[in-house]
Amino acid sequence: MKIRVLLFVVACLSLSTQAQDNDSIIAAIDQAIMQRDFYVKQKHEELKVLEKIAHKSLLSDSLVDIQKSYIDLYEGYKAFRYDTAYYYLEKAKNIAFRLKDSTLISEAKIKEGFILISAGLFTEALDTLNSINPSHLDSSGKYHYFYNRARAYFDLADYNDDTRFTINYLRKGIFNLQEALKNVNENSSEYLKASGLKALKQQDWRQAKSIYLQWLNQELPPQLFGVATSSLSYVYSQLDNHEKAMKYL
Repeated sequence: MKIRVLLFVVACLSLSTQAQDNDSIIAAIDQAIMQRDFYVKQKHEELKVLEKIAHKSLLSDSLVDIQKSYIDLYEGYKAFRYDTAYYYLEKAKNIAFRLKDSTLISEAKIKEGFILISAGLFTEALDTLNSINPSHLDSSGKYHYFYNRARAYFDLADYNDDTRFTINYLRKGIFNLQEALKNVNENSSEYLKASGLKALKQQDWRQAKSIYLQWLNQELPPQLFGVATSSLSYVYSQLDNHEKAMKYL
């Protein structure tokens, strides 16, 4: 009886500690939100630097340099302002066509697929990606091509939320992830990102947890860290560990 009481007390203390940890995380988030204007200003300053580089590149005779500067602006805007990112990507794609460079054209279309997915235009994203011949891509290009196709199918499944269609979309998405995984080294960040998503979509929660924790052991940039932690939060919620789900969310 004493042992049971002791275990109960330990469990209560553990839950209390986890609750305090979550409270401190929420407090830190509140502080970050209060500094929103500072972060937005910081982002605009970064973008101004890229815009100056792009303007300077227009004075050069190199279309390749101009195209690259537009791609850099797209990368700067893609998670910040969709319409501006798309504007610069169109400029980069037009130059790629002028150069008649199939690699640059395909790379621009892969990026276009990504941003269309992010905007919720899933069928348009697939139309764009389907216009690419993956045999002309290098390993990195093939990975991003298949990964973005997988994302489009998964998002279509979530959007439709109809069992008549979702299973087919999920199967297509998993197939594309398998193709993506063939083009990257095991234990690389790209491999863990794709294999974690594959396990998640197959509802193999314990495998997904293991992969995402392994991925978090790597030094990830903020955006990928956000992908890993939010995915892990969802996995923990499926495992009924709501304290850890809250922590990683």
